[in-house]
Amino acid sequence: MSQKRKKEVDQILELQNSISQLSDEELKAKTEEFRKKPVKDIKLEAFAVVKEAAKRVIGLDAFPVQLMGALALYDGKVVEMKTGEGKTLVSIFPAYVRALEEKGVHIVTVNEYLAQRDAEWMGQVLEFLGLSVGVSLNDMSSIDKRNAYSCDVTYVTNTEIGFDYLRGFLGTKTLRSENALHYCIIDEVDSILIDEARTPLIISDENEEGEQLFISAKVLAERLVRGTGETELSKIDAISGILPDEDGDYLINEKDKAVILTEDGVSKIEKYFGIDNYSAPENVKYQHHVVTAIKAKELMHKDKDYIVDHGTIQIVDEFTGRILQDRRYSDGLHEAIEAKEGVEVQDQTKTAAKITYQSLFNLYDRKAGMSGTVYKDRKEFKEIYHLKVERIPTNKPVIRVDHNDQIYATKKAKEDAIIERVKEIHELHRPVLIGTTSVQMSERISDLLTKEGLPHEVLNAKNHLKEAEIIAKAGQVDAITVATNMAGRGTDILLGDGVADLGGLYVIGCGKHEARRIDDQLRGRAGRQGDPGESMFFVSLEDDFMKQYGNSELSSKILENETEELNNKTMRNHVLKTQKKIEQNYYGIRKNLFDYDKIDNLQFEAVIDAKSKVLNQFSVAGLFYQIIDMMCKSFDYDKLAKRLPLQDLHVTKEDVEQKKAARKLKDFLKGSLENDNEEGVITQRLKSCLAYAIISEWTEHIQKVEDLQKVSRYQGLGKNPLDYYKIEGYKLFEQTINEMKYKAVETYFAF
Repeated sequence: MSQKRKKEVDQILELQNSISQLSDEELKAKTEEFRKKPVKDIKLEAFAVVKEAAKRVIGLDAFPVQLMGALALYDGKVVEMKTGEGKTLVSIFPAYVRALEEKGVHIVTVNEYLAQRDAEWMGQVLEFLGLSVGVSLNDMSSIDKRNAYSCDVTYVTNTEIGFDYLRGFLGTKTLRSENALHYCIIDEVDSILIDEARTPLIISDENEEGEQLFISAKVLAERLVRGTGETELSKIDAISGILPDEDGDYLINEKDKAVILTEDGVSKIEKYFGIDNYSAPENVKYQHHVVTAIKAKELMHKDKDYIVDHGTIQIVDEFTGRILQDRRYSDGLHEAIEAKEGVEVQDQTKTAAKITYQSLFNLYDRKAGMSGTVYKDRKEFKEIYHLKVERIPTNKPVIRVDHNDQIYATKKAKEDAIIERVKEIHELHRPVLIGTTSVQMSERISDLLTKEGLPHEVLNAKNHLKEAEIIAKAGQVDAITVATNMAGRGTDILLGDGVADLGGLYVIGCGKHEARRIDDQLRGRAGRQGDPGESMFFVSLEDDFMKQYGNSELSSKILENETEELNNKTMRNHVLKTQKKIEQNYYGIRKNLFDYDKIDNLQFEAVIDAKSKVLNQFSVAGLFYQIIDMMCKSFDYDKLAKRLPLQDLHVTKEDVEQKKAARKLKDFLKGSLENDNEEGVITQRLKSCLAYAIISEWTEHIQKVEDLQKVSRYQGLGKNPLDYYKIEGYKLFEQTINEMKYKAVETYFAF
């Protein structure tokens, strides 16, 4: 224990002596007192308050080493605390103090069971002290999620916080705001930031609602009634946001192919989708889908504009009457027609938004993490996440015995030895935990145990829902549990009555993992809080990682020795070197991906920031005027006519050539704004068009960037792929920003 930490812990314990004299009401009142002061000034007293509250509410009184871990988390460190040392309790100390800043705290777990359990369990302490506690789960509605994230402390899985962040960009608000990543504590931080670092979170299509939203919009369009009024509003009226005072829910201008909603229609749409303001920017996807569904219903005619052929929609060329093979209507119209005709809505494979855990967690203002096995990866945490690792001593000495690896030439010899060892330990009535590196291996070991008549439980990805139940029994007398490497993390194995006297839990590893850290996690299942226990790993030269990365020459020399255990220093060093080689290889891959990802994420952050600023402005008319000027300077008449309905807007070729087009377009927009109603429908529509343009063009940008990344890796000698990617990626980004601007104006005038 460092002198600094020891001094702080002693102060907390001293403060608790006086705080313990307070009544419950006086203890609760401390929170409001703390809110009025800088957190750095009340940190130690606040820790003492949490310690006393936890003791009273859930009967847990934090040990000095737990306070050390909590202080390190508050300081933004990655904390190594061994299995069973009470990391769940540790997390609420810094969470409480940081929550006093009223910017939100996220406690990130690896699965929803733990998120819900910890929110209910530890949440009692935080709620006792006057904080609100929420949990964000996968099956929650966006409203429930928004409520969860509005709490002082939110429990959430690493996957869900990533998807919620991306959904916010795509228009479904759940987080407090798009820059609401203030402080997080990541449980099992090595699993999330290292093991899963290579896999990006991806949302495809329409915020993962593509087909369903097209179908929902189609159902609504069928219910909406076309107005019978004689007033025929033009496309210009639709663009201007005029809501006709007519019967029905919408009017159709066949000539301009325009859909104009009435006030009744807007009200029905809001009620159907459960939204407050149809014109709000965050509801742009509903605006787009509903109008498109009505167009499919009223303006696109079967056997004229298209035919249905073997369950697919085929476009008919209006000039030749022939089928346009492999063509699809754009902007969701084709999908809307598919929904209308009841055929399969074709999957779109575009990536709408994506982010890696590396980038996601680097967005937080402050972050910290904890796990039982992080010290070996301290270099990666420092270089990629700018996090220092701090090791916390155990509350009681670890007395677990870790035996030398048992190494065999063949898998069969290894498996025979494993079963024999299980039988030996089982005869002593000691519980055995058998760790495997794959589901396939867990089933293989299960079959062998069954043949020997050894009753056991299997915990793998196929029955993960029984995880807590199986782990709860794994420390009982005579228990045999087979588990894959990551199964059961976050749940302690408690020893049953009399098991400690028998020698505790015996852990068997059926092979080495690609990272030594994961082997350590398995070992750490035994010997928690000073309990006795043992561990032993079994390895064969036929194991996949040995065949792929090991010394093939050395292995081939001894493969003829099929049954003898190769338990010597040379072979153990051989296994260790192989693991280190794999670790270094994977670190190189993650580092390379991170270098590329940094470039992508800088662009993504810039786009998110721009979207947030634009949509929070009172007026965006000035931006539209600038874009109109830009378009009229950059495009000739033909190019401009492809993007804007110049004829409807009474803009001629001469206007473009004589530099008068921009003035006409801006005057039209200005006139619309001058006639805007109190609710600011036109301003809302402008913002909606910007949001739609940013999202749709960013989706296109992702595709281009993914292609560029592939191309960059095949540059010729003398060229650095990363440098090439930086230069070309920036060019693409500039083009995308311009396209976002053009698309916003184009969308506004196309409504």
